[in-house]
Amino acid sequence: VTGERGSTPRDTGSWILLTKNTELGTIGGGELERTLVEAGRAMLDGNGAWSRAPMQCALGPDMRQCCGGVVEVLLEPVDADALDWLSKAKQQLALEGYIRIAFDKAAREPRPLIITGERAEDHVAPD
Repeated sequence: VTGERGSTPRDTGSWILLTKNTELGTIGGGELERTLVEAGRAMLDGNGAWSRAPMQCALGPDMRQCCGGVVEVLLEPVDADALDWLSKAKQQLALEGYIRIAFDKAAREPRPLIITGERAEDHVAPD
């Protein structure tokens, strides 16, 4: 989750890491999570473009979720180039039991900036 407005199931920095067989993390469940997991699995199966895919979802009209807010997400393919930040994420997750992944949305190529147990919004560059 790279941004949110209004009532949403999870905050900026919430994430899911998908492999072909597992899911780690959550963005709050419901239709939003189901839709994004399907898109991620299509990417993994070669049925979708293997490229960064920003999305904006209106939870009421688009997802039929009662929250009613708007969630911005980024589907990010992860390959061997991500091993450094994934290793840091794994260490932080083991220490704190949860993590948030922050992105600089203004960057041309958004990459994880900070992996923290604190609120991600405190560390993300403003729009």
